[in-house]
Amino acid sequence: MKKILEKDSLKNYYQLLQPSHPHLVTTLNANATLNVAPFSWLFPVSSDPPIIALSLLTMPKKQDTLLNIERTWQFGVNVADADMAQMLIKASFNYPQEVSKFEVLKLNLEKPVLIEAGLIQECRVNLECKVQKMELIGDHTLIIADVVVAHFDKQLFNEELELDLEEVQPCLHLKKYIKQKGQRHVFLTGYKKIVVEEDYPEI
Repeated sequence: MKKILEKDSLKNYYQLLQPSHPHLVTTLNANATLNVAPFSWLFPVSSDPPIIALSLLTMPKKQDTLLNIERTWQFGVNVADADMAQMLIKASFNYPQEVSKFEVLKLNLEKPVLIEAGLIQECRVNLECKVQKMELIGDHTLIIADVVVAHFDKQLFNEELELDLEEVQPCLHLKKYIKQKGQRHVFLTGYKKIVVEEDYPEI
């Protein structure tokens, strides 16, 4: 039997869509250091031209990533794998503005081609993005951006850009728990690839 949630109980509706695929977004701080933070509300909205959307918390307080994007109109998307789960959690913590998360997390720089915000070498995919427009939607800002350059580890993808699951496990995030001295996160690993084939209907 299904439970019904109506308007007054829908604040956390997005949990019903879990698990999600967190990505590391890199932006340039005002002091020219690199900011790194994980976000799951990020998805493609067009293939030709290549356009991506990112939704960032705006109220009651803007996130540092959003402030940086509003100033520079660019950002990097870095795809993390399951073995980077611990680093994803650390990247979500707040640090003093003068501290570079990139250095704290001991990440290596993947040099960008068309944007100024650095990318993460440890990630199998990096997308360079330039913002088209931003719009406040509810308590988040929806950012629409052009994907202007893509970097990827050619050893992990075939010619159709299909990921080799024998070599790498994608990172899926299920739940976050806030504890007194830190955070506990639940990630999913160990899933297998299932191929399903179906013929077109004869009409």
